[in-house]
Amino acid sequence: MRIVVIENIERHMREEHKAALPAALDAMREVFSAVVVIGIVLVAVFLRLPSFRGPRDGCISSFP
Repeated sequence: MRIVVIENIERHMREEHKAALPAALDAMREVFSAVVVIGIVLVAVFLRLPSFRGPRDGCISSFP
């Protein structure tokens, strides 16, 4: 997710010739909701992972 934000800031600086702070603020306004949703989805997926049973259970249970 960090790469998406950094690349968007860099794009604002390059294409719109903005200084670092205004570019960062504009870039974060554009991608903030997408970054939050991605984080929520990742948390939801990995919270459910330990509850799976079957062939994957052996791989998962080996991690503390």
